[in-house]
Amino acid sequence: MPRLRALLFDIDGTLTDTEAVHFEAWTRILKPLGRTVARDHYDRNFVGLTSDAIVERNFADIDPVVAKRLPEEKEALFRSLLDRLVPTPGVREFIARARDAGIARAAVTNAPRANAELMLGKLGLIGEMQTLVIGDELAHGKPHPLPYLTALERLGMPANAARVYEDSAAGVRSGVAAGVETVGVDVHSASVGATHPLLALGAKRVIRDFGAETFG
Repeated sequence: MPRLRALLFDIDGTLTDTEAVHFEAWTRILKPLGRTVARDHYDRNFVGLTSDAIVERNFADIDPVVAKRLPEEKEALFRSLLDRLVPTPGVREFIARARDAGIARAAVTNAPRANAELMLGKLGLIGEMQTLVIGDELAHGKPHPLPYLTALERLGMPANAARVYEDSAAGVRSGVAAGVETVGVDVHSASVGATHPLLALGAKRVIRDFGAETFG
């Protein structure tokens, strides 16, 4: 197997924990429509998907005119709510070590480009990524493998020389389906042991932070 030559990172929930902000944005956007979303439902049916896919999955009964504008309104509100972002512990140092070791880096996300660039900028990581793959700009977003296959193509790397870092079920499915070693990231769970749900989806292991990550 080739040595590790590329690292492919999700953004939301992987490089930084933004789910509370996303949840708040959806809560505010849906309130005028008389809708509420329980956090456990949100975790199962929103996290990791594009806003268009979220609306299609959860709000098929909403007036189509209203439904069409929901994703854009929600993402604009999300950006307005973002303040200083806190990187996942160890991730900036890990990415710097990868750069110094000549390992390619890419960000691969279902977030809109405006969100992704804003988050990477606030994290001080936008210049660290050699390419930024946006699921909404492709024929398929995550959980389809196309976003990660696109990152590999842009970097000129084979799947077996890369590693994916992902926090969501959709993202892990995407990385695994692309044939890339996929590591789960979970900054919230008390345990990331053998029963973690991301392992059942094909993640090789699950980490809480990047402090102990190596290129082996």
